[in-house]
Amino acid sequence: MLHLSITATLFLLVAGAPGQERYRHFSLLTKEPQAVSLSGVIEKTNNFTWESRGAPTNWTQIVETGLILEYERMQSFISESYFDVSRFDFAVPEISRAFSGLMGIARVHIFRNDQLYRQFGNCIKFFDEMVAATQILMAPEEPLATTFDTLIANLVDLYIRLLSIHDVQGTLDKRISDLYESIQDFYDEFSTWSREFWALSDIPAEKRLLFQEYSSKIERKMKDAIGQLSRCMPQCAQMDSV
Repeated sequence: MLHLSITATLFLLVAGAPGQERYRHFSLLTKEPQAVSLSGVIEKTNNFTWESRGAPTNWTQIVETGLILEYERMQSFISESYFDVSRFDFAVPEISRAFSGLMGIARVHIFRNDQLYRQFGNCIKFFDEMVAATQILMAPEEPLATTFDTLIANLVDLYIRLLSIHDVQGTLDKRISDLYESIQDFYDEFSTWSREFWALSDIPAEKRLLFQEYSSKIERKMKDAIGQLSRCMPQCAQMDSV
């Protein structure tokens, strides 16, 4: 699978993927009790754009609900211990179509809503990071994968799991039990993989750069997470200074 940058992903979402089939329902918005009702809304084209019939439709609520459901679907591929890259890889086309649908029904005024705009940005960023990670995480399955590849994959997997403990707003999900312990475990894993990687000799330049890239991403996200927790949990203040 090719890695899609955020810019390329946004282009595909706006334009719509070629050869999309016609769908009778936009599934993300018709499942679960908390989903808003789509009564009075009819399908307009084959790339998930919609129009209203009768009473005005609360498009902002529809998009917000769709983003939450889609974000939770992406989280469902990630557990405490690993990112299920194979299942996610299979689901990428469907997720891309869903985002295309949300983009298609998002009217310009919606993006004047700062909260909703941030949610959209966080969802796209999360998806983009998962797509990028998928390409790397599949490498260790190849016969010629090296120790470098395995340790890089460990780090990339850790990064995706770290992202998954944040909510659609991009902040730590305080509903997660033992959140402090989870972040401590992430920190311990990060220290282990870093120590093992830098203990290797003759590290290829491209492997070194990739490891450094994800190390920097993890350090930034970890620092932000600890900073959020330190405001409500005193024991995090010590970690924040590490």
